[in-house]
Order: sequence, then structure tokens, then C-alpha cells
Amino acid sequence: MAFAAIVGFAAGLANDRTDWKAYAQQLVNTRNEALVSGDWETLAALTVEESAARAEDARLIEWMERNDVNVEAVYTQIVSVDVVSRRGPVLDVVSHQRGAYLAGDEGSHTGDRLCRRWYLNEGRLEDIRPCQDE
Repeated sequence: MAFAAIVGFAAGLANDRTDWKAYAQQLVNTRNEALVSGDWETLAALTVEESAARAEDARLIEWMERNDVNVEAVYTQIVSVDVVSRRGPVLDVVSHQRGAYLAGDEGSHTGDRLCRRWYLNEGRLEDIRPCQDE
């Protein structure tokens, strides 16, 4: 259901009024929910089949399963989004992981603000790389 909302939202790619920050936040929220619930099917639906993004998620899932890591909650804030190219589109997304909580771990894992270049294809992530100026 959440994936349908993301694809539907992405249908406005040619529309200059697309709220890319809201789009990115919804995609990240859906991804975080999939990580918490262990819903690997939903996680896979967010990425292009046989893409670098899908392969990276597969490595993450393998690591989580091998190390018996269970995510209890993840909070990520999208700070800003810049459209680098409308073809795809390609977005520079600045995010801040405000907390990740793992089962059996008392700490909150926070991170610095990061800028990542998202390469999208029909509303799905194809690749994610550091922004060019990092």
C-alpha cells in the first residue's frame, strides 16, 4: 500500500510542482518501516530489480540476519532535496538519521547529516551515491 503511494506520487515527474522533499521523506519512511518489520518484499519494491540499490539492500539484509540484528525503530529526517536532473530523476537528498534503535542495544545510533545522490527510475531507487561535492 505504501509503495503504491510512492509510485503514484512519482507519476508527477514532469510536473514542476512535485514536492520532492515530501516524496523523499515518504520513501525513507517506507524503507524504515520495512526494516523494522522485516518486510523484505516492501524493501525490494522500493528499488529497481538487479540495481546497485537492490544489491546494497540485499547485503544489508544478509548482514542483519547473519548477526541477528533486529531494528526496533529508525527515525530519519529529510532536510532538503535538490533536483539535479529531471531525467530519472536524479536528486541530491540531505538526510539526518536522528536515531536507530536495535533490539538488545541500549543506545540510540544517530548520524551526521549526509548528502546522497539518488538515481531514480520510474519511482524506484536505482543507485545511491555520495553527492558530488562531498
